[in-house]
Amino acid sequence: MPFTPNFFQSQDNTEELKSILGALIKYRRIEESMSLSFVADILHINKGYLSEAENGKRFLAKKHIQTLFDFLGSSFVDSPAILYQLRASLDQIFELSIDFHYEKIQELCIDILKERVTYESSYGFFTFHLIELIYEILIHHDHETIEKIESLFSAYAGILTTTEKTYLFYFLAEYYIRQSDFQKGEGYIQQAYSLLKTGMHPKIFALLQALEATSLCHQGQSGKAFLQITKSLNYFKNTLYFKRIVFIHYITGICLLGMRLFEEAKQHFTNLLPNFPDPDSVMAQSILAHLSWCYLLIQEYEKALTYANMAFEHGADSIELDVCQAFSFFSLKQYEACLAVVERCANEKQKSYLFDFLQLIQYKIEHSEPDFLQTANAVLAQAEKKKNKEIEKMTLGLIVNFYEESHQLDQSHLHLKQLTQLLAA
Repeated sequence: MPFTPNFFQSQDNTEELKSILGALIKYRRIEESMSLSFVADILHINKGYLSEAENGKRFLAKKHIQTLFDFLGSSFVDSPAILYQLRASLDQIFELSIDFHYEKIQELCIDILKERVTYESSYGFFTFHLIELIYEILIHHDHETIEKIESLFSAYAGILTTTEKTYLFYFLAEYYIRQSDFQKGEGYIQQAYSLLKTGMHPKIFALLQALEATSLCHQGQSGKAFLQITKSLNYFKNTLYFKRIVFIHYITGICLLGMRLFEEAKQHFTNLLPNFPDPDSVMAQSILAHLSWCYLLIQEYEKALTYANMAFEHGADSIELDVCQAFSFFSLKQYEACLAVVERCANEKQKSYLFDFLQLIQYKIEHSEPDFLQTANAVLAQAEKKKNKEIEKMTLGLIVNFYEESHQLDQSHLHLKQLTQLLAA
C-alpha cells in the first residue's frame, strides 16, 4: 500500500493530528533515551513549546518538525490519508475476525506490514501497531512482540479513538484468556465495556459477552457463563455470521457440561457436529472430545471410548482426552489398555495434575498404597485449585473404592461423605 508523501501540511491542524504527532515525537525521543531538556537545548527549541507539542496542544513549525525528526534518526510523512486508510483496514480486519476469516486477515495484514517504514513515520503509527498487535494475536503468535506493543499502548492508549481502544482491549482480552490469564483478560473486557454506551455498538457488546463467557467457563463459573453466552447468541442469531453463531453454540455446550447437564450437553454437541463436515478441523476434534467426556460423565464408557478414538483419529491430542480414555478403560476393567494410555502419556505429554491423575489410576490398578494416597491428595488439591470439579469427584470416587477394598470403612465413609457433598454442590 504505497503512499506518495505530502510533507508538512500544517493546515491539517486538527486536535487529533496534533495529538498523534506530539505523541510520536515523544515516543521517538524516549526511544532514543533523550530528555526533553536535552533535545530542546541541542535544537534551540523552547522547552515549553516542545512540551506543548508533545502533549498535543500545538503543532510544531515546519522547520522544527524536519529538524526534530532528522535529529531523532527518523522521518515523518505528513499525510493524514495514511491514517484514514489504515483505520479503514483496521475496521475491515475486525469485521473479518468476527467470522474467523483468518486467511483474509493474514493476507491483508502482511500487505500492511510490508509498508512498515512508511506507516511508522506517519500519523498512522499507532493504528499501524494496533493492526500489528491483532496480527500477532490471531495469526503469528509472537508473544514478545505482543507484550512490546501492549507496553506501547499502556503509555499511549489515549491517542487512539474510542473504537480503536475497544479493539485494543477486546483482542488483548482474547489473548490473555487464551493464555489462561483470566484476571488480566477480564480486566481488558471490563475496560472495553466501559467505553461502550448502553444500547450502542450491540455487535461489539455481543462479542465481549461471548469472550467473557469463555473466560468464566474456564474458571468453573458455568452458570454465569451460560447467561452471558445466551445474551451473545440473542444478538448473533439474527445475523449472517455463521461461524460465530456456531462458535457461540459450542461455548453453550461447554456451559451445559460445566453445569452438569450432561444429557443436554451431549445432545447439544451431537446436533452441532454436522456443522463441521471436515472431521480434521480443530472445532470438530474438540466437539468429539467433549462428546467423549459427556458419555464418560453419564457412565456410558463404551461410547466415551468411541468418541475419544474418533477424536484421536482426526488429529486431537490433549491430556484431557487421554484422561477420558484411560478412565473409561479403567471403569470397564480393561486394565492393560488403561495402563498403555498412562505409559504413552508418560513418554509424550508435559507433566501436570491431569497426568498425576493418570498415575493415580495406575497406582490403583497396581495396589500401590503409599503412592496412591500421596498422589490422590496432590490431585485433589490441584483439582480444587483449578476448579476442576469432575476430576475432583473422580479422584474421590477412586479413594472411596480404594478404602472399601482395603476394608478401611471409616476412611471410606469419610471420603464418601465428602464426595456426596461435592455432588450436591
